[in-house]
Amino acid sequence: MKQQYKLGTVIAERELSLKVGRKKQTVLIRIGKPKISNDPKMDWYCPFQISKIGLDTIKAAHGIDSIQALLLAMKMIEAILVHFQKSNPGKLT
Repeated sequence: MKQQYKLGTVIAERELSLKVGRKKQTVLIRIGKPKISNDPKMDWYCPFQISKIGLDTIKAAHGIDSIQALLLAMKMIEAILVHFQKSNPGKLT
């Protein structure tokens, strides 16, 4: 069964604008505080959420400690946004 994550305490947040034609929409990125995993196979995880582009589900990056989990969450966010930008019309700023 796929683990469901809760965002918890938000430690970082950024608003981006998505403009498609004349329509403008706010995309909100939120990163939660890294937490120790309940899964014995994983050490730490860092939850994050990207809203308004069809990715409202809370996802998480796992790492050996809180810093690695946070860094990997930021890399995953970057990869998701780059992929979204390449496969969708409009401008994300």
